[in-house]
Amino acid sequence: MKLLLILVTFAFTFGFLPGEAQAAGKKETAKDSGKPTFGIVHITFNSIFTYNSVRYQSFDPSYRKEWKRLSNKYDFNLIEVEGGVAFDTTSMAVRRLIALNVDAILLFQHEPAITRAAVKQAQSAGIPVAVHGIRESDGETAPYIGFTEYKTCYELGKRFAEYFREKNPGIKANVLVLNARTVISNIERERGFTDGFKSVITDSVFIHKYEDTGSADSARNVVEATLRGRKDINIIYATSDLRAQGALSALRMYSGPRNNPILIAGVGGSAGAMRQVTNPKSPWKGEVGLAIKEAADKSYEVLNKMISGEIPVKSNKEFLVESYVFVNPTIKEGEEYLKKNHGIDLNP
Repeated sequence: MKLLLILVTFAFTFGFLPGEAQAAGKKETAKDSGKPTFGIVHITFNSIFTYNSVRYQSFDPSYRKEWKRLSNKYDFNLIEVEGGVAFDTTSMAVRRLIALNVDAILLFQHEPAITRAAVKQAQSAGIPVAVHGIRESDGETAPYIGFTEYKTCYELGKRFAEYFREKNPGIKANVLVLNARTVISNIERERGFTDGFKSVITDSVFIHKYEDTGSADSARNVVEATLRGRKDINIIYATSDLRAQGALSALRMYSGPRNNPILIAGVGGSAGAMRQVTNPKSPWKGEVGLAIKEAADKSYEVLNKMISGEIPVKSNKEFLVESYVFVNPTIKEGEEYLKKNHGIDLNP
């Protein structure tokens, strides 16, 4: 009989010695139960994490809300642990779930090599594992659940170009791109937006700036420095909400000359971003809102099918969900997205 594990959250920090873990939620209890038990290894329980000195926005808090909803709806046991972006802490998290005899594992990760090692670890224990966040590098295979990064950002670029042309007839589009280009998702986001935008405005000019830390402060500095040398920039595309927030701050603080108003587009769908794109006075007019609810639903579906044998444990199949594209959205559209995917109000 599987262990009954009432929603337990274990926080793993980088300072733990091997085998140590600290409870961050309810104390675990165990008794016989016929319910399935799902284990989830999150990168972090917070809204931001750092990888290779670059800051990334994390929607794991919203994913956790969705998994809580799923566990209540389908009556299964849920264990969530924090693995970070390191071999030892991720391995520790997976070992903990193996020891607790879970039926399947969903692994969030940001580093392909760590993903490969963790997948092998779970599969060696006979536990089905699916991956979310980044595809693993060559080696062990496991189903992957993710977002249609290129396709969605292509649509954002296309619609944003149409919006720009409508608002600025006869004006040449000069686009500043903020991106670190350190992970596949960021590369696909930049490539998708660029291709989509150029499909509408073929003579648009893209100025690609390597924004190396992913913080709002770093993005602000890059934008300010670029504006001093390029007064013709009229669009800023940021591959994360943190970068877009930095760009917005730069525009508010920059007092130098510029030829035209500047519009901003970002990726993420955070509450702060949605409040900006629904604000008529804000230059932030475009946004990709990640489909958090749909991704959680798809992950649950994939894990169930792996347990039943419908999806092979060692499968390289990808399950991609389409996110939401917003260009100058209404307040109602912003409210509906945030309520559905983050469980929060636009203006709490």
